[in-house]
Amino acid sequence: MTHPGWALQKAVYASLAADTALAALVGGDRIHDAPPRAAAMPYVALDPIVTTDIGASLGEIHEHRLTLVVWSAGKGKREALAILERLVALLHDADLALDDHRLVNLRREREEVRVTDDRRAVRGELRLRAVTEPLA
Repeated sequence: MTHPGWALQKAVYASLAADTALAALVGGDRIHDAPPRAAAMPYVALDPIVTTDIGASLGEIHEHRLTLVVWSAGKGKREALAILERLVALLHDADLALDDHRLVNLRREREEVRVTDDRRAVRGELRLRAVTEPLA
């Protein structure tokens, strides 16, 4: 059986990679699990995913905390906020198909955007909470 965190990450990646509006915002195929060194900005990185078993007597129910990080070299926060807005539109309450699991829900928890200390980039975060259960 596929690990539920991996199943969720694959489904999120597939959703983001297939979206032409997001590709236009980031300038192409710039969705990364682990960004390459000196990756061109802007880009989106899926990191981290924290999975917790919350099933107790109910079975294998998992809660996932997923963070999507947006990096932008744009002046100001506009670019990062536009990318975050698209990520929320794609993922909040999304009905994604997962390998070997069912997505019970996927909800936005919070967004944060800040300029890095060296003022050379803007870092945005989207934090999501998901619950999954295995397929019968």
